[in-house]
Amino acid sequence: MKNQKSPIVSPEWLERHLEDPRVRVVQSDMTPDDYREGHIPGAVFWHSLADLLLPDLALNLEQSHFEELMSRSGIERDSILIFSSSYPATAPFLKWIADLFGHPDSRVLNGGSPRWKREGRRLETQRPEPSATTYRATPLDNSSRAFSSDICAAHSDPNTILIDARTPREFSGEWFMMAPPIEGQRAGHIEGAIHLPFELALHPNDTFKCADELRALYATHGITPDRDIITYCTLGARSAHTWFVLSQLLGFPSVRNYDGSWNEWSQRNDI
Repeated sequence: MKNQKSPIVSPEWLERHLEDPRVRVVQSDMTPDDYREGHIPGAVFWHSLADLLLPDLALNLEQSHFEELMSRSGIERDSILIFSSSYPATAPFLKWIADLFGHPDSRVLNGGSPRWKREGRRLETQRPEPSATTYRATPLDNSSRAFSSDICAAHSDPNTILIDARTPREFSGEWFMMAPPIEGQRAGHIEGAIHLPFELALHPNDTFKCADELRALYATHGITPDRDIITYCTLGARSAHTWFVLSQLLGFPSVRNYDGSWNEWSQRNDI
């Protein structure tokens, strides 16, 4: 791993540290239903669409927007930020975003809110009202992002691997994200991409597989640390999960997430 601190924490670790004022928990989902039924004590809620995306479904990476989101959530620059979700791809996606804006310490709850609940840990239903902070992010660091120009260049670079982290139906062109494509949507995949759904890095209970299992999984597909790797999906969240596994858990040195992903690429006129 790149850092001394593990990028994942267990429910045991988090429960022991809930009283630490530096620890801030964020749960993010596409609806607040799971959060309302009971959430980790003190956790704030971010809506995965409204709080993170623009109307065209592109990621909102305005620094002022990120700072406002962190400020109203009571997060400081020195907060130990723990991300959780009922959907396994979301927390690593948030970790990726936090890294873009230079937050010093953000981590992923291994197994998310479903594991927390399965293990019978403390829950609360009251929504916290944290004191607002004045959060200041560092300027956007694009070193872990890929752009459409990088995808074009990858087609003529034998050392670059494209990984499609979506479902088989999306990869084959049967679906655009969660349903068959409607008028104006183009389904399919980027030419030359390796299809490797992000869930393959997880156990059935949505916890991460061990490092040896993960290395073997990716090596089987020719994905090794000496390659330049670009991940993509539809909106950049599931591919951020694959980015997280490769770069943060396995320490691969050259991994970037194409957050424009198929939502952007499919609108090009030259494919």
